[in-house]
This record gives sequence, structure tokens and C-alpha cells, in this order.
Amino acid sequence: SCVGMQRCPLVVLFGGAGQGVKFVLDRNFHSADQYGMILLLPKAVRGTMWDVTFHQVRKTLFGEDDALTYDPDSSRYLVRQMRDDLDVRNIDAALKQVFQKYAVDPDKIAVVGESNGGAYSLFLGRNNLDVFSRVVARSPRLPFGGDGPQNTTTQFLLTGGILEDTTLFFRGPLMVGREERAAGRRVTQVISLRNHV
Repeated sequence: SCVGMQRCPLVVLFGGAGQGVKFVLDRNFHSADQYGMILLLPKAVRGTMWDVTFHQVRKTLFGEDDALTYDPDSSRYLVRQMRDDLDVRNIDAALKQVFQKYAVDPDKIAVVGESNGGAYSLFLGRNNLDVFSRVVARSPRLPFGGDGPQNTTTQFLLTGGILEDTTLFFRGPLMVGREERAAGRRVTQVISLRNHV
């Protein structure tokens, strides 16, 4: 139904580590159908680990990875360069296909993820504020920053659980929320009495 003048919201949805596309689709298909959204579920090139997270794991385990720099002042990883940004290129190509085939409401394009996928939604969303009108990160593993085009209309929904097994899952959404509010963007934060997603 998303053709011609009937423009639909688009949700780019990232699962967490170990969550395949089928698992994520099965959990979200009915919501998309009920609310008239287009769901785009990219698949990570490395299975279920997104490229920036892969580089973070390499840096943690082996101490070196030239794609990331750890900034102790902000307690987060900054992306310097990507040697093999295959996920970004694949997602860009998939978005172009969706835009060519369907009528997408340009004011309602969201990037959504949980855990590993939540970190990736922050990475893509905060670096592409001209594309994504909404950024949702549920228990993101890393509070990735962004230096993409600036606008104050992108909205953020950030969630964390106080029972999660590491403080990063809990502190990350708080840190990102503070930064985005300071930049003038609307932020909704939900901190709940729950474990990891």
C-alpha cells in the first residue's frame, strides 16, 4: 500500500548479537503490518555482529584496531575510519532500493536496535541525522557518537535496565541522552527495573 501518495514510515531494524534476521522479523512483523510501516532488516556481513562492534571487540581483545579510538574523556569509542565498512555500504544500497520501490515518508524514517544493534543504531543515526528522523537504542552496548549533518528535529528514544550485567548498558543511554539534549534534540529516556533487553 506504500505507493504514490500513500507514504509510509520506514523502520530500519537491527537485532542484537546472535539474533538473526528471521528472529527479529518474527518478533516485529505484526507490529509493522498493524501500523502500516515498512520494515527493513539488514543482515550483518559478519553474521550477527555489526562492523563497528566487530572493531570494538578487536580493540578490546587484541588492543589494536585502527578503525576506533577510545576517548577516556567521554568514555566512548570514536570511529576514525572503517577499512571495510561493508555493513554501511549494504545498508545504503538497501535504503536506495526501498526508496526507489516504495513511497516513504521522509519525515518518518527510524533506525532502531537493541544491544549490539542498539549501538549500531546510535552509530548510524548520530552520523546521519539528515536521513533518520528517529533513533531508538535499547540497551546499547556502546554509546557511539556521531559527527554527521546537524539538525535538531531528530528524536531519540533511549532505554536501559538497572539490572543489566554491565554498567555500560545502563550508563550508555544516560550519556547519549545528555549529549543529545545539549544539542537541542528531543530525547525520551526509559530506565526500567529489568535485565538486558
